[in-house]
Amino acid sequence: MASVTSAEPGSVGLVETRRGVLFTEDDPLVLASGATLGPVEVAYETYGELNAAGTNAVFVCHALTGDAHAAGHHGDPARPGWWDTLIGPGKPLDTERVFVVSANLLGGCQGTTGPSSPDPRTGRPYALRFPLPQVRDLVTVHRALLRRLGVGRLLAAIGGSLGGMQVLQWALDHPEDLHSGLVIAASARLTTQNIAFSAESLTVPAAAPFELRFDNLEAAPHNVAIFQGADATAPNVFREAPFAGPKEVVYMVPALEAGSYYFHCDVHPNMKGTLNAQ
Repeated sequence: MASVTSAEPGSVGLVETRRGVLFTEDDPLVLASGATLGPVEVAYETYGELNAAGTNAVFVCHALTGDAHAAGHHGDPARPGWWDTLIGPGKPLDTERVFVVSANLLGGCQGTTGPSSPDPRTGRPYALRFPLPQVRDLVTVHRALLRRLGVGRLLAAIGGSLGGMQVLQWALDHPEDLHSGLVIAASARLTTQNIAFSAESLTVPAAAPFELRFDNLEAAPHNVAIFQGADATAPNVFREAPFAGPKEVVYMVPALEAGSYYFHCDVHPNMKGTLNAQ
């Protein structure tokens, strides 16, 4: 819960982001696509007090790049949560009357399981292997969190942009959960232009350059070559002199198509290996 300080009128004061595991490998989240995900950890914050009947809760759904920190502060009052103007004593979401829940959405990577989380099958981040969630899946995780917190029917769910889409999906799939829903700057359907922008943004992580780094070298190497295949007989796709220090060298490698690659250094025969681009 948030603690209120008299020095900050209208603020919920110092707050803490909490985390909870809602789904496990043995009891995974089943996505709308049929893919399964477990464990699923969720980061969330709460403000105010839940009444005995569990009926005064308001769930705040954030937009695409938001997080769980909607109100109060984490130690610096000059850096409040992203909706601090709306949440707090005497504010539109009056924490003297309602219990506010804000959670980082599934895939959000701000404390909730997402592409940066470790895949239990490999121990490495999911990255592009993370299953693509639908808005319906985001709502499924929100509902699991509310059950954990002892919330019955929501007084309201509120959100803007992607947050508004979550509220709309919630009202369509589970109208019995909501007394009311506040949909802000969102719709049930995207325009062709918006879909195109979204599709283009999905290509950015796959097309990003990366670093090929070597440390603790006795001498800086010269050129490193990367070949699209298992050995140096395959087509060459990269050859460049590095940015080097006395014992460290970094090659800025441009985007590679998905596949297996072999690399080696011209003058250091032991500097060789394979890369897997996904």
